[in-house]
Amino acid sequence: MHDFSSILNALISFATGYFVFRLKSDKNSHDFLKDDLNRADKELEQKSKEIERLNNKIRRLNDEIDKLKRGQ
Repeated sequence: MHDFSSILNALISFATGYFVFRLKSDKNSHDFLKDDLNRADKELEQKSKEIERLNNKIRRLNDEIDKLKRGQ
């Protein structure tokens, strides 16, 4: 009976350790994905600002082209 109790305790300890390990791994994965999402969001914001600047530049160039076409 003592051997059965030792084996049962070992299995419970292993299962508990594995469960805690999985929880930590899942949390680390969640944190990594959260950081990755935040990084992608910042990159998207930078690209949006860059696109807005380029659109403004294109608008100014088109205005200049229109002025040249009208002979002003």
